[in-house]
Amino acid sequence: HAEAYRSLSSCWSGRIYSTTHPHLQTGSSEDLATQSLEDFAAVWAHDIIAECKGQRYCLVGASLGGLLAYEVAAAAQSLEAPAPRRIFLIDPSPPSMRLGEVWSPRYAAVTLAMLSAHVEGVAAKLDPPPEAFDVADVAICLGEFRASLLGYRCTSQMVKESLKQLRSAMHMIGLRSDMRSHDAHSRKPFMCHLFFASERPESGDDGKAAAREHYGGALGFATISSEVEIVGEHMGVCARCMVGEEDAFNATLRDATKLP
Repeated sequence: HAEAYRSLSSCWSGRIYSTTHPHLQTGSSEDLATQSLEDFAAVWAHDIIAECKGQRYCLVGASLGGLLAYEVAAAAQSLEAPAPRRIFLIDPSPPSMRLGEVWSPRYAAVTLAMLSAHVEGVAAKLDPPPEAFDVADVAICLGEFRASLLGYRCTSQMVKESLKQLRSAMHMIGLRSDMRSHDAHSRKPFMCHLFFASERPESGDDGKAAAREHYGGALGFATISSEVEIVGEHMGVCARCMVGEEDAFNATLRDATKLP
């Protein structure tokens, strides 16, 4: 769903780049071998630093992408490379959540389909049949769902793309955190803007507290510059912010990126 962020160009005068799981480009099983969240984020940090060529940048991440954006920023600090000017985390996953224990291929497909529907502005949901437990079977269901959203005929290529997305999502959710202590205490912390969904049943107030503690510089990386609660459930809030349909997020992004 990296293309969804293209809509944010109206709130940002510079270039917008998206990061995606390498498996989506290559389809290689080697790209699914990384087991550490920090190691995965470090690869993205290297790529972003190389692309920005010493220029300052901002990071935006939604849900699990929020946790990854934070880890990318922390990795950049540890590499003694230019840190992001600011990071914008949209209802980020608290580091204490054990998502990998509950994410089956079917659950991952339902979540990906829900985000696709939100991005396309369609009220639809995927309900894979009970017998669709194998990741390949679920990929067929997801491919057919996305084809129906776009009014296309489902092709083998769409199923292959869905399969890569499912494998990538399962891999990212299954990454374990080493909870490393990056040595960034001597560096100037970057500014962090937090956005929480008002309906956060999977973690509630405890999840928000854990997120504040983690993202607010418990390890010496960031300082919370602002915190905004947006009305809605997790997936809807993430999708609306991603496609530039949430005024509170747009205003914060537009105003904050004008600051040093």
